Amino acid sequence: ATVVESDAGTATAKFLISTRSKDRHGDVVEPMGCANRLERYKKNPVVFFGHKSYGLPVGSAFDKDGNFSVSVADDGVTSAVKFNLKTDESEQVFALVDAGELRTASIGFIPLKAKIHKRKAEDEDEEKPRNEITFDPWMCFTFTEWELLEWSIVAVPANPDCVSLRLSKGIGGKALAPAVARY
Repeated sequence: ATVVESDAGTATAKFLISTRSKDRHGDVVEPMGCANRLERYKKNPVVFFGHKSYGLPVGSAFDKDGNFSVSVADDGVTSAVKFNLKTDESEQVFALVDAGELRTASIGFIPLKAKIHKRKAEDEDEEKPRNEITFDPWMCFTFTEWELLEWSIVAVPANPDCVSLRLSKGIGGKALAPAVARY
């Protein structure tokens, strides 16, 4: 089961926003590829719903204490979101995250360097019916350097590993006592 980390008391949640796993398009985004390129995002750390960057953000990449919160490691990029709760969309998205209905994230980025991986040629010796085709991307990329523009809470991510993480949900909308949360 997928678990959601959210805190109703501070309207925050934490997500795994990117991993080095191959996504549904056949591409890989190397997490460390953005490690030295977060300064611009830090100046405008927007979080959207469904990559709707033409609209208003639902929150910003801040933790419950108001600190910028994007962490890069070899195996993934995590970020907290502090929902602004100033728009209906922000309130509704947070309610669905807190309820565990929205659990996944996706990044919007500018690719700076990549390696190309072409699809392997089909095995000529393989017996296939003449009317059968395979729907694989013919060219895929491993993005080795990239700049984060935004990240979004989404219903279906390209990278199926990008789920929200739970620290404490609290009980009945009330945050856990600090000693219980630490435990």
